[in-house]
Amino acid sequence: MADVLAILLKAVFYIGSLTAVGVGVHMAIGMPITSRWLRVAAISLALALTLRLLSLNAEIAGGWGQVMDVSMFSWVWPSVRAQVFAVILGVVCLSLASITRPRLFAGVGAFAVAAGFGLAGHTQALEGVGLASAAVAIHVLIAGFWVLAPIVLWPRAGIEVSSLTWRMERFSQVAFWAVPLMVALGLWLSVEIAGSIANVFLTPYGRLLLLKLGVASIALGGGALNKVYVTARLKSGGRTAFKTLRLALLADMGLFTIAISAIAAATTVFGPH
Repeated sequence: MADVLAILLKAVFYIGSLTAVGVGVHMAIGMPITSRWLRVAAISLALALTLRLLSLNAEIAGGWGQVMDVSMFSWVWPSVRAQVFAVILGVVCLSLASITRPRLFAGVGAFAVAAGFGLAGHTQALEGVGLASAAVAIHVLIAGFWVLAPIVLWPRAGIEVSSLTWRMERFSQVAFWAVPLMVALGLWLSVEIAGSIANVFLTPYGRLLLLKLGVASIALGGGALNKVYVTARLKSGGRTAFKTLRLALLADMGLFTIAISAIAAATTVFGPH
């Protein structure tokens, strides 16, 4: 039960972080993100970080009964300090973006949160930690960009076809190079963290990473093709393509839920060999 709760809380942290990154990236590239979404992303990220720190303290202390044992936090803090500061910077920047200079602060906020993932976790045990950390940050930036797609591209009632078509085209322009880059980085990181290609297939940790990579690749590749197809239909048929777009976005949401659950389980229960 404790493992399930730990996985759930880590998944919540991942979702909160990816949402914040996605909001920041989409705002930075000119997508119509409202100030309300920036505030929601900042608050959600702050809450997710708090829950994550409490979860880590409970793991070190030996159970949720000692979750508020401050003395145990001294064991947790050194390993997460850099990430916490990076995430807090992201929260501050996203909050500032809702007030002034939205594209600048949103972009910096997204990069700070993504960089935080490269400053903690299993990559810190690798020899080429700097390169691995940069790869993780880029991986998270692209993942956040894609995870927010259902919100940015959802065909809401009353939206103009021309506005939605512009969003789809803008999204596709970034996805064209982002999709293969994310898949390549994910494959390289999986091998590096697992220790070898054999460990990717033979250990529970490696297989969960492989599941996450496979599901994410299907979501990214299939989603990219769907969005190109739907964009063409929007141009030719207008609102008749809305149903197809909704189905494609719902499929993305389902696949990324599986991917996030897999990586949360891999990093919480198993870990590298």
